Amino acid sequence: MNETLGQQAVAANASMKKLLDLLVAKGVLSKEEAFSVLAEGADSAQDRLDEIQTEAGVQG
Repeated sequence: MNETLGQQAVAANASMKKLLDLLVAKGVLSKEEAFSVLAEGADSAQDRLDEIQTEAGVQG
């Protein structure tokens, strides 16, 4: 993964965590639900890694 793509992935993850923290603080989600959302996102990204890298023009 090139540096720019990696930085984008880190920024997207940080944004998602901030959003989930806000939803937990507002009582919309429990901490367990927020963790589940992050885990599902990570699993989905791992499952689609080849496709994501192809779309980004990166070889794994």
